[in-house]
Amino acid sequence: MAPTPSPDPSSVHTAAELAHALLELREKAGRSYQSLAGATGLSTSTVHGMCTERSLPRPDSLRLFTKACGADPGPWLEALVRVRRGQLRRGLLRGGSGWSRGTAQPAFPGADVTIRLAPWVNIWEQKSLCHLPLRQVPGPEDAELTDISRPLAAFPLSLGPLKDSSVSVEAVAQYRGITVSVRSPEQFWALVGADIALARDGNVLWLVRQSEVLIGRNDPRQLRQLRLVWLTLFQLLLHSDAPEACDWPPRQIVEDVYHVARARPTRAKKIMDWLLEVFPATDIMGSRLRQAHERYVAERLPDVSHADALPFTRKLVPVGPVDVVVPGDGTGGYTFQVMRSPLTVGDMAALWPERVEKGADPRLPYVLGAWDDERGDALGRFLKALIDRCLLKSGSEPGEKWIWAVPTAAEWLALSGCAADGRPYPWGAEPAPTPRHANLSFPGRRPTVQPVERLPSGRTPAGVWDCCGNVHEVVEWRPDGLARAEPALSDLRLAGGSHRNGPANASCLTFRPFVRAPGASRRNVGLRLIRYRGEHTELRVEALRAFRASRKGAPDRRRSRGRADSPAGAGHGSVTSPPDPPC
Repeated sequence: MAPTPSPDPSSVHTAAELAHALLELREKAGRSYQSLAGATGLSTSTVHGMCTERSLPRPDSLRLFTKACGADPGPWLEALVRVRRGQLRRGLLRGGSGWSRGTAQPAFPGADVTIRLAPWVNIWEQKSLCHLPLRQVPGPEDAELTDISRPLAAFPLSLGPLKDSSVSVEAVAQYRGITVSVRSPEQFWALVGADIALARDGNVLWLVRQSEVLIGRNDPRQLRQLRLVWLTLFQLLLHSDAPEACDWPPRQIVEDVYHVARARPTRAKKIMDWLLEVFPATDIMGSRLRQAHERYVAERLPDVSHADALPFTRKLVPVGPVDVVVPGDGTGGYTFQVMRSPLTVGDMAALWPERVEKGADPRLPYVLGAWDDERGDALGRFLKALIDRCLLKSGSEPGEKWIWAVPTAAEWLALSGCAADGRPYPWGAEPAPTPRHANLSFPGRRPTVQPVERLPSGRTPAGVWDCCGNVHEVVEWRPDGLARAEPALSDLRLAGGSHRNGPANASCLTFRPFVRAPGASRRNVGLRLIRYRGEHTELRVEALRAFRASRKGAPDRRRSRGRADSPAGAGHGSVTSPPDPPC
């Protein structure tokens, strides 16, 4: 009887063929599973699984198994690489809409498999699972992946061969089509996370926001993956630009960190300290980050301890004339000057330094409600004191008598550019606001205040910024209230909409009354001030009275469920718009 030939590892191309060949090798050697386990130090179940296609063996296990059976491990290890390459190619191509369309041949010389990330990034954004590549290396056991199509859910399994470096994989990022060599599942998911960040309009604000959450959790595993995502992001940037041309990412990242921290310097410092630990000072991007941070602190963060010496040099925009019909005198008008954007943290650092925490972002709107006199019935006293400080800090031009004030509702329509034709938005005839025009609660975005003067598409023709969105702004509403040095809460209204308003409920024609809502925590009300000449005091009263008379056909409709849009203790009801959806 002819002896049984030894199995040929060169003919093995699939997992089934490998398992069958190993089974024949064991039988040819006359070894039982127990004896092989004792000889190799592997468990009996591991040895049995290698011969039954239950799982692909690891290279070390295969080397011990074949050597114990008297075979040369080299050809068998080559067979394992062929099997894994075939599995990876079939897994990637099976999804159709997945990662590597076309033939199984790699698109780049030397790579066994090429993965294109554009469809992958799009699917993750559509499924709202963008956070996963930052917080963990996803696997098939993740409950959050069960909602995804089967080829996508099985994809992490296909990356298994990368752990043994037996398969050469290159990934093509959506960001500028940059090709990156991938050597581990962790590196692949970091590449996905970095590509998602760069694919979102070319900025990394999304990644900064996610980093703030994960740094606060202080989970070592999540921070390791987050660190790898940041390193990968800069790897992509350095692939696309020369190092000297990479000034914009560090500068923008520093600005985004202080924006996300929302005027909380300790939180911003925690994020920046972590980022500077990720990138050593000797690294190109680490050096750029430190330089950008030093410039930001020197140029933009006011030294509140010396704020009494800071001048109040607010840019003002001329507005008018505001037409007024004065009984017995015919038609007249007057002009005034208005702050180009809402009062900012930097402005308040010059006017009232003790109300600004050192290191707060000076570009953010100053939001009312943190102090007792900025809310409720005491708001009028705060406004009077603030206006007095404006007068002292700014002074007046020689020969001019300028008076600082809260704008009236009639002046608000003029400064927002909506008085002439009754249009609802400052930027003209476009039907609805977009993220390019106003900071509102758009779907898929977390509502939060943003630095002023970042959205040029939302400017008025006269050059006034941020009239729609970001923060509600306080305006004078009752003509009788103009005679009071300290206006009552009923004398005031809110204009312009805030970051909590949906785009369908933001309009410069809507004025919302203050409604008490004890215990409310939302802070989304700011203000901008105007300057007018003393001789126009009566004209302001007449203009507001005429405006109120023209709106008698639009009665107030307060919401049945008021929410606090006023400073930390008062809400609003809608005058001409339906209520916002819950945020």
